[in-house]
Amino acid sequence: MSLQQILGQEKAIRLIRKAISHERIPHAWLFSGMAHIGKYKTALALAQTLNCLENGDDACGHCDFCRQIEHEHFPDFRVVRPEGKISGLLRSGMRWTGSIYVLTGRSTGC
Repeated sequence: MSLQQILGQEKAIRLIRKAISHERIPHAWLFSGMAHIGKYKTALALAQTLNCLENGDDACGHCDFCRQIEHEHFPDFRVVRPEGKISGLLRSGMRWTGSIYVLTGRSTGC
């Protein structure tokens, strides 16, 4: 999935592309909002774009890293999903965040 394929999120994509082009990428992105508006696909496309082995302006979707991210098997990409109600997301997110707080990038060698 490339950023170019994301529909209906023009403002978010513009902000993402600006951050990438200025090399000022935050350490984390939080995608929130109503269900089924493209949050997951946008996060996936962002992760693929940042880690793509082709080093272009967008994700290729075919390299090893892009495929790993698509299947959520990439060690530097984590999706935090709610465990029921909203408070479940906060608990699971904080639990997960605490467990990896001291880790650095695994695949990129950072």
